[in-house]
Amino acid sequence: MTMKNDVCINSVIPDSVLSICRKLKYHGHDVYIVGGAIRDVLLGRDIPDWDLTSSATPQEVMALFKHTIPTGIQHGTVTILSQGVSKNESFEITTFRGDGCYKDGRHPDNVVFGVSLEEDLARRDFTVNAIAYDVESNQMIDPFNGIEDIQNKTLRAVGDPALRFQEDGLRIMRAVRFMSVLGFDLESTTYASLSSGFDSLALVSVERVQKEMFGLLEGEFVFQALRMAWETKIIDVILPELLNAHFEKMIPILPVLPPQKEIRMAALFLGAQDVKSLIKRFKLSRQQQTYIHAIQQGMKQLRTLTLSDIKQITLAIVKIGQSMIDDVLLLYELVECNQMMIDVVRARINEGLIWSISELAISGHDLMTELPMQPGSSVGVMLNKLYVHVLDNPNSNDFKQLITLAKKINASSAFSKEVNSL
Repeated sequence: MTMKNDVCINSVIPDSVLSICRKLKYHGHDVYIVGGAIRDVLLGRDIPDWDLTSSATPQEVMALFKHTIPTGIQHGTVTILSQGVSKNESFEITTFRGDGCYKDGRHPDNVVFGVSLEEDLARRDFTVNAIAYDVESNQMIDPFNGIEDIQNKTLRAVGDPALRFQEDGLRIMRAVRFMSVLGFDLESTTYASLSSGFDSLALVSVERVQKEMFGLLEGEFVFQALRMAWETKIIDVILPELLNAHFEKMIPILPVLPPQKEIRMAALFLGAQDVKSLIKRFKLSRQQQTYIHAIQQGMKQLRTLTLSDIKQITLAIVKIGQSMIDDVLLLYELVECNQMMIDVVRARINEGLIWSISELAISGHDLMTELPMQPGSSVGVMLNKLYVHVLDNPNSNDFKQLITLAKKINASSAFSKEVNSL
């Protein structure tokens, strides 16, 4: 990733942001675009959020703008709602502030307003996020040489790194995420100070850690970031259930997987001592839990198969399901390296495997029309028998063949006994 030195900052700033800045300036307040937005502009990346900092107090901001939300007013943050022509947008603006102690490992106990811009920038996490931009003068304010660190792809804490990490444990996770997403290296003193914030990291809510972890997993440089997190024992703090041997084995595999948090998370969780406990503690969504469980079960099924038992292979494929089979096979191929089984499974799928009873060339209505069958459990039992037959004989999914077979099954005493036992 290279830095764009010829960027005209104002040309990429949304009109709504420029309008907010101009209005604050007109009323005598200093205002700057700050943080990740400036970093991403310099790197030529998409800017998901435009954050502002100003000398205006929260009350003054809310008095100037009609639509606002006191998002974190105790810490000086107000969200301005901008009603644009094509879409509604929101922008956070925070009053210049200095932070007090961080007893909870995440938030300052108190803040002091009325400080200078440089004092405000001094409280931020990394130099690449401590750059401000003045729209009116088209000037960068960079007291901690963040622009140089961006050019050198270096992630450096502002001021004393040990203090930064002790103040806010989430900064440790942010450091790893930035490594994964931006491909930056940690400056040596910053790297050496990570462990000083482990006690604070342990206090951070699971939801906050989860969000940073997901961003990390989707990064282009996920291998380098996770390896650093493993070597520095960050993983021991946030995911203690993972087995070290498995984790070391899996991290080179992650970049080969699609850059999606679910499949990469599922790969990591394969080596957990207690997957259910880990999933619950990490507060994954129901959909994510279902996905990871399906991956776990699919991998388990494939591991128990033998190449010669085509019937069991077929049943395993169907049980894994059409929506999951590709992801399971991808992981199985990377983890187990059993190419012969992969080839057999894919060949079986390509033979015209049907995934559900609904894909049969015959329906329950057809059975009741063509056979002396009444609505009830017997219809379902018959369809299931026909489905199993088609799984074993892919070329038999034909209406006439299935009707003939259904008549034969229906006339058997074994079928009558099975239905009557239900």
